[in-house]
Amino acid sequence: FSSSSSEARATGWRANLTTVVQHPIGLGTGATGAAGAKANKAEDFSSGPNYQPDNWYMKLLLELGPIGLLLYVKIIGGWLQESRRARSLARNGPDEALALGVTAMIVAACVVSFNATYYEIFPVDTVTWVLIGTVTAMGDRLARRRSDPVLEVRVP
Repeated sequence: FSSSSSEARATGWRANLTTVVQHPIGLGTGATGAAGAKANKAEDFSSGPNYQPDNWYMKLLLELGPIGLLLYVKIIGGWLQESRRARSLARNGPDEALALGVTAMIVAACVVSFNATYYEIFPVDTVTWVLIGTVTAMGDRLARRRSDPVLEVRVP
């Protein structure tokens, strides 16, 4: 949060917004950062395809363009919707706690992504997909259980 760090970030964003305007559908996946520099055999990470983004949203904007960023926001919205649905179906207990924790993880990832390319950090991407899949499957199981009274029978 230092002023020099904020100024450096803002300068990088301004310098690369022209790239977004020139390439409205993006530069392509893997075009920025170390992958972009390796592909271009370059050492400069300050602008253009070799820019090393410090913000996940800027990375998406450069690589996938505004449409890609919008689709990403829709995916995040779907994750939040599914985790909240699972929480409401679970009511109480460990299932509700898991769904609530995954919801919190999604919100935290959205915030952290302003200061880091969060989903490039292994194993964050893998853990995220596993937890989203788990909560979605749990929500579907709970919805089926609620709609089918036979599944509600408990055996002692």
